[in-house]
Amino acid sequence: MSRFIEVKDCSKELLQEMEKKLNVEIPPSKYEKYKEATTLQLFSLKDNVIYVPFSYSKKIKRPDASLFPKRTITFTASLREEQQKVVSEAVSLLNKNSSVNVYSYVHHNPIYHKIKIF
Repeated sequence: MSRFIEVKDCSKELLQEMEKKLNVEIPPSKYEKYKEATTLQLFSLKDNVIYVPFSYSKKIKRPDASLFPKRTITFTASLREEQQKVVSEAVSLLNKNSSVNVYSYVHHNPIYHKIKIF
């Protein structure tokens, strides 16, 4: 999962730090002694927007919610009592951490859900 950051919102020092920390050099194994090290770039730059790993972006201030479009989705079903508890806890965690993981059982098989609410 990644997050985007606009270049205009980044200081020069932050850009240099990202370049340094998000370029990982993988040395060749002992069996590849004549091969050069491989550089893995953990960010992407497209159209003045930098895409960084979500875990790294937690260091950077979150964009204001007003920048994102509002969605109007109506929920027509009703939730059971246990689901209401999960929803309220998930929404509070989303507001605090920007993401939440929910683990639940469906038909006796454990299923791992990632909830993404825009």
